[in-house]
Amino acid sequence: WAADEQTYSQWAYYMVKSGDYVTPYAFGGLAVWIGKPPLYMWLMSLNYQAFGVSNVVTRLWSPIFGALALVVVYFLGKRLYNRIVGVTSAMVLATFTTLFLFARHAMTDVAFVFFIVASIYFFVLSEQTQKISRYTVLSGLFFGSALLTKQVEALLIPLTVFAYLVVTNRSFRFLLTKRFTAFWGIGLLLLSPWLIYMFLSFGSAFWNWFIIYCGVTRTISPIEGHTGNYLFYLNYLIDNERVWAILLPFAAGLCAFNSLLKHSK
Repeated sequence: WAADEQTYSQWAYYMVKSGDYVTPYAFGGLAVWIGKPPLYMWLMSLNYQAFGVSNVVTRLWSPIFGALALVVVYFLGKRLYNRIVGVTSAMVLATFTTLFLFARHAMTDVAFVFFIVASIYFFVLSEQTQKISRYTVLSGLFFGSALLTKQVEALLIPLTVFAYLVVTNRSFRFLLTKRFTAFWGIGLLLLSPWLIYMFLSFGSAFWNWFIIYCGVTRTISPIEGHTGNYLFYLNYLIDNERVWAILLPFAAGLCAFNSLLKHSK
């Protein structure tokens, strides 16, 4: 269906046949996705070994992660507000056309959404104590899993946590706490072995793909046929998620108002 599916399935199939679970292989040779983290392909290769190779098996993880994301969103909304907010939040995510479409195909995006929400959820739970707890560890592990799924985009997690802590604590002191350091430290520690191995194996070519191409070029410029103006994603949201696109600014405003009201008491 998509170039993503072709590349990822070939890489996962190569893993099973060759026993090489690190070298990015597709289309008859070393794939250009040398900078793409391999976690999703590792999971796909497990499916191939357990159930054989087919389109259904290739796409199996996406709906699983989609369903798990709905569960975690419910608990996150419940934890931050109440059960009604949790149910409503899960319903909003479940009725996103984009999530539904992506959850039907072998793409890293839905798994990435789950890792983001799970990392943030367990970090919120870790606030029950200022010490490093199992929730802190889980938050860091899911952050690391996100880094091993989609590299640069995973930085949305610490940025989201940072914004949340600034608003709730009205201070930057949390940056020096053991809990916050453990959160991002565990995430980077999970990513490090793969980074080191790839650098030792491919040298500067890996950094060019991982940092320059995947990290910078893909972020600041339209490539691989993904052309559009600076409002591309906003227009996409409006075209595909009409109801939620209309309600989004009101929801964001209401959240901000409630946050200010809560902390002014």
